Amino acid sequence: MASSGRTLARAAERLHAAGAASVDVAVTHALFAGDALEVIRAAGVGEVWSTDCIAHPSNAVQIAPMLAEALRAVLVD
Repeated sequence: MASSGRTLARAAERLHAAGAASVDVAVTHALFAGDALEVIRAAGVGEVWSTDCIAHPSNAVQIAPMLAEALRAVLVD
């Protein structure tokens, strides 16, 4: 889960300082309050992907099909 984006930003900065050529992030719950996405981008993060559990422009992964499959598996057993 990412709310303020500060933890992701600090992690990205440390990865860049350690020599990472690029840093992309994936989060399950993109709350991204206030300027969170800008903070993450300013830290050098390239791509930001999130699930659609919370509607946001970064949504790239649909959770409903995975949940449906998991529920079918549980209900069939």
